[in-house]
Amino acid sequence: MCGVTSTRADGHPGSPALFVRLLISWLTNAVVLAIVTVVLADVRASDAGALLAAAAVFGVLNTLLKPLLRLVTLPLAILTFGIAWFFVSMLMLVITDAIVGGFDIHGFWTLVEATLIVWVVNLVLDFVPGPWQVTGHRRRRQASHHLDRNSRRRAEGQGVAHERRPRSVVSARLRCRWQQP
Repeated sequence: MCGVTSTRADGHPGSPALFVRLLISWLTNAVVLAIVTVVLADVRASDAGALLAAAAVFGVLNTLLKPLLRLVTLPLAILTFGIAWFFVSMLMLVITDAIVGGFDIHGFWTLVEATLIVWVVNLVLDFVPGPWQVTGHRRRRQASHHLDRNSRRRAEGQGVAHERRPRSVVSARLRCRWQQP
């Protein structure tokens, strides 16, 4: 299917298209929030629609607002050894709760537990291979690992597997259009 993946400069297939990455991120957030609702009795989603809406809002907040808040709270995070950023993560759940009707977190300590669960599940997802690896820092970690492996091969004189001339994005799009009926 055209437009689903891009080609990196080294000729290897790149990341999926933006729509696919957003869809995977949204579904991953839905799974994470579903785990929170199953584990904690005081976190409730009225139905699957509310859970999916909460996942969408949570994903947008984590993409747009959280990096800005982390930058603003950087001096405080340095003084508190990063604990301030835990409260930024808690705030993302509080805002999600406030925006999405049908998704409720009852109580401060439940909010703390929910934030810890989200953190632990995301930590596990960082180390377990799967389709969620195509978004955000997980994808960058895989790319840097791939580059490290190729750098070692070059240093050892073995050459790099699948090393090809870089292709431009424009030529890839033109090939895609010619292939369509």
